[in-house]
Amino acid sequence: MLPKPAPPCLSALREHRTIVINDMAVETRWPAFCAAATDLGARTLLSFQLFVVQQNLGVLNLYGDRGGAFSEESIVIGGLLAQHASVALMGATAEAQFNDALNTRDIIGQAKGIIMERFNTDSVAAFQLLCKLSQETNLKLVEVARKLVASHGDSS
Repeated sequence: MLPKPAPPCLSALREHRTIVINDMAVETRWPAFCAAATDLGARTLLSFQLFVVQQNLGVLNLYGDRGGAFSEESIVIGGLLAQHASVALMGATAEAQFNDALNTRDIIGQAKGIIMERFNTDSVAAFQLLCKLSQETNLKLVEVARKLVASHGDSS
């Protein structure tokens, strides 16, 4: 039995190219996908890879309700939209990662402060204790810190 072909959006992602289906009623590359899409009223598809500097971010799919709905100009404009969406998505991802890093740093700093106060130790020794607890419990350092900060709030 032959493996099922990946849907067009995954082909766009893996092959780093735009997929154009002018009429899903006669498309032969993705028969199951096209049959299902046609049943739902989609007749054309443009599938653009979203990426920045060799990093795949996803795919932008545009559907039309009639065969040949997209012109060459539609493909160019869709490509520009995909480029802008990629940059925006990457910016949002970077901002979320930055905020997560700040939150992680704050939690670890709070946990270090608790340890420093409880054990009358310095910042380096407090961090080393957090690292040791992380290794012994097989939990991420930030999780150990969260638990410590949460338990400190419970005992106040």
